[in-house]
Amino acid sequence: EKAKNYENEWTFVCLHKSPYTMEEGHKKESDNLKFLIPIFDKYGVDIVFSGHDHLYGRTYPIDSEGNIESFNKTFYGDLKHPIYIITGGGGQYIRNGTVMYYTAFLNDREYSFVKVVVEDNALYLEAFNHKNEKFDEFLLKKYSSWGFIFRRYLQEALEKELINKFKNYNFVRAI
Repeated sequence: EKAKNYENEWTFVCLHKSPYTMEEGHKKESDNLKFLIPIFDKYGVDIVFSGHDHLYGRTYPIDSEGNIESFNKTFYGDLKHPIYIITGGGGQYIRNGTVMYYTAFLNDREYSFVKVVVEDNALYLEAFNHKNEKFDEFLLKKYSSWGFIFRRYLQEALEKELINKFKNYNFVRAI
C-alpha cells in the first residue's frame, strides 16, 4: 500500500531476461520479450534492469522500433525511452558478449556489480568489477517534471497493463 502511494519521479522495471540481449545465444529469448517495450515507452519507464546474460551490458536509450534516442554514453537528459541495464556479471561464470547496434557499453571479461544513486531529478549509475574498479558510469537527469499525480497514474497503469499481458503466459505472480 505504501509503494502505491509513494510519490516518485523515477520508474524502474526489473526482469530476469532483457528484451535487448548482448549474448547471441539469447536472441530468441529476448525477441520473445519485445512485446513489453511499447509498454515501457508508453508509461515512461526510465531504466529496465535485468540479468540472465552472464555479463554487464548497457544500451543506449532505445524505443520500441529499435531507434536510438541518444548516442551519448555518459550523460542523458529528459529521455523518452528507457536504458536497459544487464547486470548478470555476478553469476557462475562470465560469457562472451556481442556488441549490438544498441550497445553503449559491454563488459564480458570480468565479474561485476552496479551501484545506483538517485537524488531528486538525478540518477548516477556506476558499474564496478570484482576488484572494485569502476569501468562504466552515466548520469541521467530530468529537467521537466511530469508531476507526482501524473507519475503515480502512469505507475498504476503500467502495473495493470503488465499484469494483464503476463496473464497470457504461464507465470506465477509472487506477492
